[in-house]
Amino acid sequence: MVVAVALMTACDKNEFNSGKITMTTQRSGNMFFQIGSSGSITIDWGDGIKETHKINAFTTIDEWDAHSSVKWIYRHTYSESSIHEIIITGENITHLYCCENELLTLDVSKNTKLKYLACNPNYLTELNVSGASSLSNLYCDNNQLTSLDVSSNKELKILGCHYNQLTDLDISKNTMLTNLYCLSNQLTKLDVSRNPALIMIYANRNQLTELDLSHNNSLELINCDSNQLTTEALNALFESLVENTDVRLTKTIYVRSNPGTDDCNKSIAENKGWLFIF
Repeated sequence: MVVAVALMTACDKNEFNSGKITMTTQRSGNMFFQIGSSGSITIDWGDGIKETHKINAFTTIDEWDAHSSVKWIYRHTYSESSIHEIIITGENITHLYCCENELLTLDVSKNTKLKYLACNPNYLTELNVSGASSLSNLYCDNNQLTSLDVSSNKELKILGCHYNQLTDLDISKNTMLTNLYCLSNQLTKLDVSRNPALIMIYANRNQLTELDLSHNNSLELINCDSNQLTTEALNALFESLVENTDVRLTKTIYVRSNPGTDDCNKSIAENKGWLFIF
């Protein structure tokens, strides 16, 4: 009997933790979340208030985008400005929108079913998405992140991490990535050689000194304005571009405000069917 109780307790604990989201906030006054799930969720607001809700599931990201502005919004008001730890639990949480809540930390590592996470803008210095293996859309821009580990998010298709303080970004495991927004960080290098599905890259306003796009056959837009690309680096970048053989498709490259912008040979890109903007 003791063994059975112990096993049941362990299972309950594992089941509880497998859908656990933890965050901290310093906000006073009103805050809100939007959550997509199937089944029940519990929100512990960290001030003695705990609520349980039943939520309908969303089957696609588009369905979530179409309905999230009007449904499944959970609000709370804090009477004092102090640090609160918020815990959300639920076995089937697939979507979380927790923007503009003055969050300091966010941990979704125990959510293997989470597909969509928007946590912008906040004051995040820590974001743990390591266990969110189903994550396809991540918007963590406009925070204070100095590092971001997305190595376990192999389903990731859209990554918005712009306006942070990243000095390095490893996306070598994100082979399904189509849209990358990493502008306005402090990146000195960006390796996209293992991202053949990329369609769009916004890497402007960083410190890049080189960029090789020879493995990105699907690329339609690259913005590398305001980096540290010399004339030689820009010409090498143009040489690495895959030729545009579809006359119906416009492929665009932005290279304004680089050290080599004025003297680079734009005809290299234009002869490959790229629209050159500087």
